[in-house]
Amino acid sequence: MRTKTTAKFLLLTFVACCLSAAHVEACRLRLRVDPAGAAIMIERRGDSFALSRQYQQAVTEYSAAQLANPAIGRPYTTNQENIFANVDKTTLLAILDANIRKEPQDPYALAVRAALKVCLGDRAGAEIDYSRSIELKKDLLFTRQGRAENRIFGGLDKSPIEDLELALKLDTVDLEHRSARARIFLDHGIYCARQGHLVKALEEYGLASDLRPDWSRPLIMKAELLSDNNEHWAAKECLDEAIRLEPQLGIAYRKRAHEWRIFKYLDAALQDLSLAIIYEPELSDFKERASLEMEMGDYIGGTADWLKGNNVSGPAIAVGIAAFLGFILMAPMLAGMFAAKFGQQRDN
Repeated sequence: MRTKTTAKFLLLTFVACCLSAAHVEACRLRLRVDPAGAAIMIERRGDSFALSRQYQQAVTEYSAAQLANPAIGRPYTTNQENIFANVDKTTLLAILDANIRKEPQDPYALAVRAALKVCLGDRAGAEIDYSRSIELKKDLLFTRQGRAENRIFGGLDKSPIEDLELALKLDTVDLEHRSARARIFLDHGIYCARQGHLVKALEEYGLASDLRPDWSRPLIMKAELLSDNNEHWAAKECLDEAIRLEPQLGIAYRKRAHEWRIFKYLDAALQDLSLAIIYEPELSDFKERASLEMEMGDYIGGTADWLKGNNVSGPAIAVGIAAFLGFILMAPMLAGMFAAKFGQQRDN
């Protein structure tokens, strides 16, 4: 067993090393024409380093990926933009656990495990690992930003402000893309919005957009805030621009469908919901589209989507539609029989 494990480790190390020069050059070339695609390539390289237990190099690659595309590893990202998207997370967690037991003072291993725990939904565990990593190395942008975002999105009763402020001071090398700073402003805006400081939140979203006008996420968060304040047309315009920047971003279509429905533009809402389902389907999308289809008189489509939204699939959908149609067809007859019976009783 030890021999097999050692051989696997050596193989992973060899693969990571072989990726080096040629891969870096390919990433540089792609970065010039397709930053988002290059970011995914760099992130995958980070995964290779993590699997081969080269955690400092992994953190370096993940940070570089976020500089190329600030959406890497954030909420509201596509599946491709998630860190560890193509990694067996259980296997990687076991590798990290074993490594940290041997070297509990490795801040990079702790940082990688913290990010992995976020992906696995262990927000409390991520907080512990991020904090331990920061105690060992206070000036690592990856952990400062990671802990701040875990506190913002993880429902933890801890303030992210100290980490966000320090992250701004640590952001001294991102001169070309300014992604780190844009991401920090976006995070601060989200935190301000959740604290009820709406004007400050809009200001932070604007700063993020100014730094990275090609990034859709600040626009999406601005649209959400505007919609909550009943500024629906302004929210719709933000979503229009987000979709122009990222035509396959499901959340933008989902949110714009909500705005169209408020304006009673039901056809446009239906089209956007259908696109959200194509690009990033969620069960709630089917329920929302079912409600919309029912409102538009498409009872068959509405029934099918309602069943899908409740995780019913395959032959059960056909049975459900047949039952619904049967009820629709039988309803007039049953109503007539009831009316006749009731009238007869009243005459007696």
